[in-house]
Amino acid sequence: MNPELLRNIWLEITPQRLAAMPAVLFLLFGVVWLSEGVGELPDAAWWTGIAIGVVWGARQAAGAVMGEVAARTWDAQRASALGPAQMALGKLFGATAYAWYGVAPCIAVLLATGGAPADAATLALRTALSHGAALFASLVILGLGGRALVLTSLPHLLGMLAGAGIEYPLAAVSDATGWYGLALEGTAFGLLSGLLLWAWSVVGCTALIARELNVPRRAPAWPAFILFVAAYAAGFGSGDSEHGPLRAAFLALGLLTATTALVEPKSRVEIARLLAGRLGEIPPSIQALAATSVVAVLLGFGPVQAPSYGSDFTTLLPVAGVLFLARDIALIRLLSLRRGGLRGAIAAVVWFAVLYGMLPVLLASAGAEMLLVLFYPVPVEGADVATALALGAPAAQAAILWALLARAVRQGLAPAAPRPA
Repeated sequence: MNPELLRNIWLEITPQRLAAMPAVLFLLFGVVWLSEGVGELPDAAWWTGIAIGVVWGARQAAGAVMGEVAARTWDAQRASALGPAQMALGKLFGATAYAWYGVAPCIAVLLATGGAPADAATLALRTALSHGAALFASLVILGLGGRALVLTSLPHLLGMLAGAGIEYPLAAVSDATGWYGLALEGTAFGLLSGLLLWAWSVVGCTALIARELNVPRRAPAWPAFILFVAAYAAGFGSGDSEHGPLRAAFLALGLLTATTALVEPKSRVEIARLLAGRLGEIPPSIQALAATSVVAVLLGFGPVQAPSYGSDFTTLLPVAGVLFLARDIALIRLLSLRRGGLRGAIAAVVWFAVLYGMLPVLLASAGAEMLLVLFYPVPVEGADVATALALGAPAAQAAILWALLARAVRQGLAPAAPRPA
């Protein structure tokens, strides 16, 4: 059996805790039964399961690695003979074993007292997704150089948001029963979508732990995820118009590219290899940008012609969007080189708040709407000058920032000049 899983289970489930959980739950549900009646037990079991599985369990998952870092045992674990999958599954299910030990009786009470099976499945899915998201977020922060114990709170929060916020995408996909034109049952499709998201979080945790262990990647997990995002998102645009699938895929890939650029690890050596044309290890954001560019080209110059677009989505808009993404990737990496991984990501968020929020609002208030193309892709119609500005502005900004990035990398890698005697 997985030794990391066994180790965490032994640490989490002691004889005292083994008896304490069912005793506390028995008292809690007994009080609800006697005071409110059996009809309130399903709701009580649901919210108790959320408190144990999502709120508390996400904290356990977030601390599975951060706790090891704080205790200075993570480096020793990295030197062990455990593989990435063993480590990831051992952390994910072992560190949260006691939370699952509490969620299981809640699910049993919910079903036994007349609760809907779909509610029980959703409770289990929320719990699993919050654990996967919390562990994944902690590994991302670790890759950015965040090793302080206080940073456990951030992945904990993200895990809880993933577990609680899954209600909104589940509701959205439950209404979208025409995915790729198929007649699907909404609730089942929503649960399946959430299950796929959790499965990808497990794959992501395994890939990030493989990076921490310096284990070569055996499967192209990231390119497969990019294709999955594009294909899954395209299904929701199949009923809009002839360009709907490509438009939905482009928006999803653009969001994925921007998010990846913020959270991926960065180094001078990696950028130097990329700028030198050594494409053996292409950064995840560049891979996502390449996929976004393919969809943008299909939107702008493919079989779907410009007249079929609405006034809110012109032919140039996806191409300009790709150029702005290229600019943003360079800006994020430049800030990360100068401020460090995690601080660079925070600084990039501040810069984007200015570039995409404050300055455009000021220009719009001053009546200079034409200059909005300098800050984000907007539909441009009419004059050739406006068309050239819509593409030329982001292209020039991207070229300047990539040139500054290349200069900073070369200066950082160049040997120091000898001091005069």
